[in-house]
Amino acid sequence: MSNLEAKTIVARRFCWGWLIGSAAVSILGVVTHAVLGSARSPLIASVLAFVIVMIQLAATYAVHVLVQAGLVGTAYLWARGGAVAIAFGAFVLNFVAQFSLVTIWAAIPIFIAWIVPLIIDLGMTVSTIALLALVNEQRAEQLGAAAHHDAQPAAAVHVEVHNTVRAETHTTHDDAQPARHDAHLDTAQRIVTQGVARIAVERVALVLAVHAQTGATPSVIGKRTGVHHETVARILDAA
Repeated sequence: MSNLEAKTIVARRFCWGWLIGSAAVSILGVVTHAVLGSARSPLIASVLAFVIVMIQLAATYAVHVLVQAGLVGTAYLWARGGAVAIAFGAFVLNFVAQFSLVTIWAAIPIFIAWIVPLIIDLGMTVSTIALLALVNEQRAEQLGAAAHHDAQPAAAVHVEVHNTVRAETHTTHDDAQPARHDAHLDTAQRIVTQGVARIAVERVALVLAVHAQTGATPSVIGKRTGVHHETVARILDAA
């Protein structure tokens, strides 16, 4: 794993922790307002506050899952737009409830009371934006890899796979080399059929061949083959 990949993972975990922590504080504030406020049913108001925040978290995670699954087209764009709209709606609703809480029960003057809910809700907003930015970066990598594959002729890919498999063969019998190549292609076909990877069979076979030859990590294999390292990891796990 490269230093950049390690930093990306740390950033993603931090942003998720920040988002979940801010969401917990936001839920606590809205529930407290529902219990202490003038809501006819504090229980319903509390459940509503919880559901709103959970939907925001689920929408953000759904965008992440789409990219992990390799679905970076129209579905991703719609999901990202929905996540942004949900985050904005949750921000407004939670802001109003928390503003009322701090002005009535914390006796904070109105002209500065808006700062408290703003800090809490901006924590959720900024962490959501940061997560979407990280997901966009991963999506760009997958689109770049796909463009690289489209620009490469199919025959060249086939020859590259064949040559890679030939290089890994340590036997001196020439008739053993085609069998080794066929074995990689058969495994690659099975992996694609199972839906583990949404790339061409030849590229899956190339990943398997490079791994068999070098035993390198998914990140190194990804750089050599133009396949995202997480996709490489799934291919190797399913092989």
